[in-house]
Amino acid sequence: ALDDTDGLDLAPPPRPVLPLGMDKLPLKLRLRAVQGYITALQYNHTGEQYFSINKQRPLGRVMDTAKQIMRDGLPIKCVEAVFLGLHLTMGWKEIDRIPVSFKTQVGGKH
Repeated sequence: ALDDTDGLDLAPPPRPVLPLGMDKLPLKLRLRAVQGYITALQYNHTGEQYFSINKQRPLGRVMDTAKQIMRDGLPIKCVEAVFLGLHLTMGWKEIDRIPVSFKTQVGGKH
């Protein structure tokens, strides 16, 4: 858990930051910024689930989870990265969104 590092005198990892005026950047640079932001959060290898990953919720609740991920700055898993990508690109008219479904497999386990 997060409290396991209390006695180690470790600084929290730096939080990723999106560039100022991102909405004025060309699409390619905005996409790179979003990808960089998501990548900077790193993958959650802890075995702990920090955020709700229920995909059956209304879109507003999924966006609330994305905002919480951004506030907390904790490591994320794949579906949480999808939530962030959706939130960070909301309103971009130059891109098409295609619904996909996936199941992560690690070491032969789903």
